[in-house]
Amino acid sequence: MTFDPANPKTGKPNTTSGSKPKKKIAFLVGTGKRPEKIHILYLLNLFRGQSMYWFDLVNEEHDCISRPDPVNVETIKEIGHSCDRPERQVTDVPFWIAHGRREANRLGLTIGK
Repeated sequence: MTFDPANPKTGKPNTTSGSKPKKKIAFLVGTGKRPEKIHILYLLNLFRGQSMYWFDLVNEEHDCISRPDPVNVETIKEIGHSCDRPERQVTDVPFWIAHGRREANRLGLTIGK
């Protein structure tokens, strides 16, 4: 199944053990390349075992993708809007959904599908 960053529930990407840049980054993603309307916040933890967390800012759903395919990570970096990534536990779902909404507002983006 092909990975669709705008709809992460459609299937988890293939997993590989690629290179591991040491950084934590966040991106706001919608449908298409750098759209003005977004609905997903991705938190990329690209170190050690690697993981990718997504938070749906509309439906307030979330999940984790362990060891994401590097191609999918690059796709998110290419089509998403880079945003602030504070140090906070990824398990604090209400914080991340509120943070994604604040960042979308700060960047002049609309939230919706």
